[in-house]
Amino acid sequence: MVIELLIAAFVITVTLIIQAITIAIASRVLDRMEPWLQKPNHSLKLIVLLVGGTLWLMLGITFTVWAWASMYRGLELFDTWEAALYFAAVSFTTLGYGDLVIEGKWRMLSALSAANGLIIFSLTTAFLLEVLRRQPKQP
Repeated sequence: MVIELLIAAFVITVTLIIQAITIAIASRVLDRMEPWLQKPNHSLKLIVLLVGGTLWLMLGITFTVWAWASMYRGLELFDTWEAALYFAAVSFTTLGYGDLVIEGKWRMLSALSAANGLIIFSLTTAFLLEVLRRQPKQP
């Protein structure tokens, strides 16, 4: 079980770094857009920020799912990339259909993937709330 926990800790660290970089880049962009945001037409700008920001953050989430899928493939827990990606996404989002499962000693990885997903989605949500908080008050 120690090996499984160490592997999961490594993948969780990688995914946190990926999403931290994604959020840091988005934060820098948001900082640079501050003067533009202060100008009128705030509703349209909010839509642009939320859609663009969400798509950017989803790109980071996609990379984190790929990190889990790569680990599953590296451990030869799935025969195809499709199965590894599907399982990684279903576990990471805590959806957990149960149509694909990891048998034996590796099954703890799916629970840790779900915990990792909760953390990543929480960080992403916190950033989107920061985007909303920075919006100028409308008269």
